[in-house]
Amino acid sequence: MRNFLVLPYVALTSDFAHLEGMVSKEELRLLNSLKDTDKKRMMERIFEDMDADADNYLEPNELHTWIHYLEQIRVDEDVHQQLPHFDINNDGFLDFNEYNDKMMEIINNPETLKTLTEEEQEALRADNQRNTRRFLEADKNQDGQLDREEFGAFLHPHTAEWMQRCLAIEALEAMDTNENGLVDEDEFLKHVIGDAKTVNEQWLDQERRKFKENLDIDPADGQLDADEIIRFISPENGNHIEMEVNNLVHQTDKDDDLRLSKEEVLANYRHFFASQATEWGKRILTHHDEL
Repeated sequence: MRNFLVLPYVALTSDFAHLEGMVSKEELRLLNSLKDTDKKRMMERIFEDMDADADNYLEPNELHTWIHYLEQIRVDEDVHQQLPHFDINNDGFLDFNEYNDKMMEIINNPETLKTLTEEEQEALRADNQRNTRRFLEADKNQDGQLDREEFGAFLHPHTAEWMQRCLAIEALEAMDTNENGLVDEDEFLKHVIGDAKTVNEQWLDQERRKFKENLDIDPADGQLDADEIIRFISPENGNHIEMEVNNLVHQTDKDDDLRLSKEEVLANYRHFFASQATEWGKRILTHHDEL
């Protein structure tokens, strides 16, 4: 599960290994075959898409608008593709019985269970418990069913303001490896590092400071509870898109004018290929006819 608290650590390599499993093998082969000049040319095309006023600079608000646009496309596509699988009576809504019946059909399917280890079966049941809680939280008007907006919040809870508590609990559970209901600094750092074999120490120090200065504040006891996480993700502290924009500006704005020139973006394109602004590099494929 992607953690909304942190920007996932992606090593800035010359390939697109982080997209494995997210794109087809043929698409990944195509991306990995690109030369540096090709990547910069594709980044220039994406820059032009982002630069709404065509002044050859990216303002933070342009980046924010662009990332929100990509995110909304992804949510709408997922709702369109997935709702019909659950909406048994085809009324355009997903009620809890429809959702639960479909999940029980999967969880109790003998053929499915044969292919799973005991550990995988337990993870499937745990996922269903989490998603049941998420369903109830996504039901904003508490009418027992999800409309398209609410189903989008169920699939992508970080995009919906009313899902903050649910997100906080999910984040805590994902990081709380000793299952004591709290997250200490070591658990936090292990989670944000993930499967990365090597990590930039400067980035790691930033995450340590974030834990101590932005997260563990009330009480400052070296551990996070759900309330501290909720306070961190509240609207007054900015949302996940603002975090992404601030991160890109910090990494790319070499002349400190709080906007990004085309030259700065092209010189630092790898930061963009590891960010939501290019869908972690997948956006290149929309210009596949130019590759």
